[in-house]
Amino acid sequence: MISSGSAESSSDRRRLKAAALCWLPSTLLGLLLTSPLALGQRAGHSRSRRALPVTRFYETPNPLPAGQPGHLIRSEPTDDYDLPQGLFATRILYHSRSGDGRDVPASAVILVPDRKSPADGFPVLAWAHPFTVAARRCAPSLQRNLVNGPFLTMYGKLGYAVVAPDYAGLAANGRNAVMDIESNANDVIYAVAAARIAVPQLGRRWLVLGESMGAAAALAVAEQESKIHDSGFLGSVAIGDIAELQPSFPKQSARTAALFAYAVKTIYPDAQIRDILTDAGLAIYQRIEESCDNADLEPQPAASALRPNWESHTSVKQFMERNQLGKVKAGGPLFVLGYEGSAHSATSAHTVDQLCERGDRVEYRQYAVSPGTLLGSTVRDQMAWIQDRFAGRPAPSTCH
Repeated sequence: MISSGSAESSSDRRRLKAAALCWLPSTLLGLLLTSPLALGQRAGHSRSRRALPVTRFYETPNPLPAGQPGHLIRSEPTDDYDLPQGLFATRILYHSRSGDGRDVPASAVILVPDRKSPADGFPVLAWAHPFTVAARRCAPSLQRNLVNGPFLTMYGKLGYAVVAPDYAGLAANGRNAVMDIESNANDVIYAVAAARIAVPQLGRRWLVLGESMGAAAALAVAEQESKIHDSGFLGSVAIGDIAELQPSFPKQSARTAALFAYAVKTIYPDAQIRDILTDAGLAIYQRIEESCDNADLEPQPAASALRPNWESHTSVKQFMERNQLGKVKAGGPLFVLGYEGSAHSATSAHTVDQLCERGDRVEYRQYAVSPGTLLGSTVRDQMAWIQDRFAGRPAPSTCH
């Protein structure tokens, strides 16, 4: 069982929070705490004005010349992004692995403080971004503010190197796996390895933060690290309600049904889309790679898009099974920050219970904040937890 972490923090923890905030400009903290819009929740027309083109940098031959996961394909410094003074950006293309083990290209952006690195290199924060639709041009690296730019640059200004992967199929050519947590976790892990090649000032110690869909990817990173045994991995921060993929997800709307089918087809190329979707659902499916605006994908009832008995097909069952959390013990401590009293709070708490039961060290906290504001509202606690991990302090746990 878990507790919500509502008890008072120790004096050391309060001291660390205060120390962290001393480094955070008050104007930026105010922006993060009060403006979900600044954290990337913008309308589609705003996105189009901020978009960058898909250039030849992202192109790779098909088939892709063989490479080990985490090996660099190419990199380039760039001033395309809206960054504050004192940070520089490098764009990378690297080898990753799809959820079914294929060699795939993936892209990322590295933000590094423009100063001399510590003797052991800059501490590294990897960012598992939230859902951005599945069209190639919707990649965070193709937005001038990287979608979550103020949040990422905040950590850069605090002295961390930030590695922000797109996930394969976004920006780089190929198919995106959408909500497949193993695919997204692979892209995060191998982005960090490739980033160290491109920017040698990066240190060996790192952890991952993720929001919403990226929160599940961040937890999946920790699960994969139990097999990799990377001594530099320090843990995962999952921001937002977390839950295993449920059969109810495709039933939310015709749009989610089409996106689910798209993800299944990415992992299982032999899957027959017409076994899952009706003609109406197929029409939405065929537009997934064209639009960065969810509204363009017609939020019709799911019943109009899903065929009877769609759940009975082998590829659907296998996809559901592979997207369950808690199958292996995590390779590092976990910090889960969720909403208090949301529609998914009970499901999140149940998932955390499962993580605790398998022996993970989990700190779980809930926050009574408005939808869409959790990322900015919890920066103090994020920063204190992250500082503790890099300082080598034992991770707290709310498991019982």
